[in-house]
Amino acid sequence: ADNGGSLRIFDCSSNEPVLVSTLANLGNTRQIEVSSEAVEGRIIAGITARECGVYIVDVTVPEKPFICYHYNSIEYGTGITFAKNYMAVGCRSFGVELVDVSTPEKPRHISSVRAGEVQSVVISDNLLYTGSWAERKITIIDISNANNPKIISEVPLEGRADGLYVNDGILYAAFGQHRKPATGRDPNEDGYAKGNGFAIWDIKNPTDPKQLSYTIFPYKYFCCNYDMWDITICGHYA
Repeated sequence: ADNGGSLRIFDCSSNEPVLVSTLANLGNTRQIEVSSEAVEGRIIAGITARECGVYIVDVTVPEKPFICYHYNSIEYGTGITFAKNYMAVGCRSFGVELVDVSTPEKPRHISSVRAGEVQSVVISDNLLYTGSWAERKITIIDISNANNPKIISEVPLEGRADGLYVNDGILYAAFGQHRKPATGRDPNEDGYAKGNGFAIWDIKNPTDPKQLSYTIFPYKYFCCNYDMWDITICGHYA
């Protein structure tokens, strides 16, 4: 595997960020999430690295990050998030894996749930939301019992699902690449590179999501191998 991926930590207290440390040779790095709640008194970063699994890194001292454990996820590690002392890892073909990281040097597999090709994961109020890429959908999963996660609903999207943002009962979702019926293998297919946009859903009742709006960007975009997109909200802007 390619060992070129690295973690870099910067001091951003001034106008010019300053590199304070680097942790190299992490493989095919994909996403990072940092938690100050997973382990009492420590700041832990989870880094997915696709075929290289997941790195659990102690970043409590920014100048001296160190690997607590190189975790072998059940499949390609892609999406990642934390909730309390759990780490959720989105995998390419096997949905989501829940891992107990209360002792980061000894992570423990709790459970897994199939949700398609999961690119990104978000947890809010004991609910896990997945951006399922190939399936063009969001899956909402009840993880109040981490040993027995249950799918409670699904939200269809026009393009490949990835980035998610949840706040105050509203779900924002970014999607991209191809609209149905395009498979992405032929540039002449109907819908090829026309599945780019974002959607907003009311999820106050997560078992029955209500679509509020849908935005499709009005152009056939250039399509390449890079297949990551995300969304965040700042005031009235996405």
